[in-house]
Amino acid sequence: MDSFVFLLLLIFSGAFADIQWPRDFPSLTRTPFVNWADDIRVDSMYTVYPSSGEEVVKITNWARENNYTVRASGRMHTWAPLTVSARDPSIYDLTMDPTRIPNIPLLNLEGNTPPQILLLRTVDNLNRMRIINSDPFNASFWAEPGILMDDLLRILENHELGFLATPAPGDITLGGALAVGAHGTGVPAKGEKLTPGHTFGSMSNLIMGFTAVVYDKDLDKYSLKDFKRSDPESKAFMVNLGRAYITNFTMRAGPLQFVQCKSYTNIPAADLFAHPRDSEDKQTISYFLDLTGRIEIILFPFTEIPWLKVWNVTSEKPRTSRRVSRPYNYRFTDMIPQPIAMMFGLVQSRFRMVTIFGPAFFETVKSGLGFTQTYDIWGPARAVHNYIRPTTLRVTANGYAIHTTRENVQMVSHDAYRIYKDLLQNYASRGLFPINGPLEVRVTGVDDPDDVMMESAQDVGIAATSPVRSMGTPGTFDTVVWVDVLTFPKTENITDFMAELESAYYEKFDGRSALIRVEWSKGWAYNGTASSPWQNTTVMTKATKDDFSDWSFTRRVLNGFDPFAIFTNKLLQDLFETDKP
Repeated sequence: MDSFVFLLLLIFSGAFADIQWPRDFPSLTRTPFVNWADDIRVDSMYTVYPSSGEEVVKITNWARENNYTVRASGRMHTWAPLTVSARDPSIYDLTMDPTRIPNIPLLNLEGNTPPQILLLRTVDNLNRMRIINSDPFNASFWAEPGILMDDLLRILENHELGFLATPAPGDITLGGALAVGAHGTGVPAKGEKLTPGHTFGSMSNLIMGFTAVVYDKDLDKYSLKDFKRSDPESKAFMVNLGRAYITNFTMRAGPLQFVQCKSYTNIPAADLFAHPRDSEDKQTISYFLDLTGRIEIILFPFTEIPWLKVWNVTSEKPRTSRRVSRPYNYRFTDMIPQPIAMMFGLVQSRFRMVTIFGPAFFETVKSGLGFTQTYDIWGPARAVHNYIRPTTLRVTANGYAIHTTRENVQMVSHDAYRIYKDLLQNYASRGLFPINGPLEVRVTGVDDPDDVMMESAQDVGIAATSPVRSMGTPGTFDTVVWVDVLTFPKTENITDFMAELESAYYEKFDGRSALIRVEWSKGWAYNGTASSPWQNTTVMTKATKDDFSDWSFTRRVLNGFDPFAIFTNKLLQDLFETDKP
């Protein structure tokens, strides 16, 4: 027998000898956990593969009896430690250790006892779906949390159904997307009326009902419980950050839309982000929102012209457009291997290389759009909305949702851009280059429970797109400007820059004309003296209790349905003030 194979057999034959697993336990293995940006990495975790809600209940009750926690796990496309916390050094720990570079196999033979956490892999078995009603103006479907967005959208499209907007990656699970209130980009164009079954808010706003694993006091055990959107307690679950386990969803869908996506690489950022008083006759963000309602801006550092994508809903293919039927048409975004990117981020942060490579990346986009003939494409929504694949370059990112009025979007966008650009130049003047990825901007509406077309439908509690109610009359802020700043892993001075940017944003968007919230799945609560985000207790308080009138209600409901803190981890315990018995 090959010596390496024998070694593996020796290791894994005793992998579970220390745990008395029930005979009827679902399939169980040990796997690594590595998140999207490779800044959260655990080399060995107990991983279970349930195939039904009943098996999730069985696992949960075993976890309670044996002092384990349970974490849902999909494609691990996240930045925030909402699933597990890191045991190994993160990207913010700037040790040049080659074993920390992604895609280099690591066999950890020392200290390989997994933590007392059960990862429940939803992708493999909890991935079923069925159409309940295919009437395009009253459509609904049932789905389990592990179904990938790629598969979900393809099945909906086959029934001439879809969503108005979705996140750019398709290789994410429905359950993960809903847990964080995932969103696309889109607001009503001038004169546009919302089509029934769609929403300009988050995907979570289309939830009609769901089944969750909750503690039953009468039975003294965890069991399945069905919730309708009209149940007051449902608002706590629809965006729960992983503080609950939902085994299936019933959701709305709308008529399939055909969309043109036109890319621009010739409009200066100074025009797009112009101050409102200087915006006359310029192609500004507000101009394009009035025109089509759907945009995305990707601006590389030390460049003056962004990659602007403008989506236009049109049932007829424009004469200039190239027809596409499948997603992921921007193949040029996969050009840099991830290990090289990790090294690149560290090296260029110590030199002025970013001032060269930022423009070089933009030129790559321009030539790539031309070479692949994707400057102007048209097809079913998923074919033009989804463009981030698992092979797309992975970066770390912060994320903020700035609520304001539609009339004030241009001012908010201008201020967000100005603050970012001034800080970038300030760092560069000191020979520091912590940001080597793009600034990204999208615009959406807020969550309106009427969109789901159910009587007494509840708000989506703590979604970043949930209406701002604590600042005055509900509905005053009807638009959300999403701002992300991306950078390569291993780049120095990340947290310093991000902390200053976050502080400036909170000072500027203080609730008077705009209010800032964090994007749960990304980086936030930066502390320049800490090695990672999610450390600034002041921001963590603002992001929860201060920004959401429903926060206390959500915390009380979720803690009440999980009093033994089975569905939690360190960050969630801090956010929801959960005590593990």
